[in-house]
Amino acid sequence: MAIEKATQLCASNSLMLGQDIVIVSDSKVTVSLINDKGFGSLKHLYMVYDIRSYLETFSGTVVSFNSRASNSFVDNLAKLGSNMARDFI
Repeated sequence: MAIEKATQLCASNSLMLGQDIVIVSDSKVTVSLINDKGFGSLKHLYMVYDIRSYLETFSGTVVSFNSRASNSFVDNLAKLGSNMARDFI
């Protein structure tokens, strides 16, 4: 999942530690799993646990849902960044 990778990258960057972080996703199910107390199905248990663990390294976090239809600019920007990431790996 994209949220897991994003939180992992931010948590591994020492400049981000202790900072506030806002994550906006077009995956309503994933946002609900992260924000709720439970872990969902066994299939999602480790992913949700990892994301929550990464988020604990920041001083403040917000994870919110924004539909893809209202988020077209950011969706295109994320696709561009995803394609560029291959150049750095």
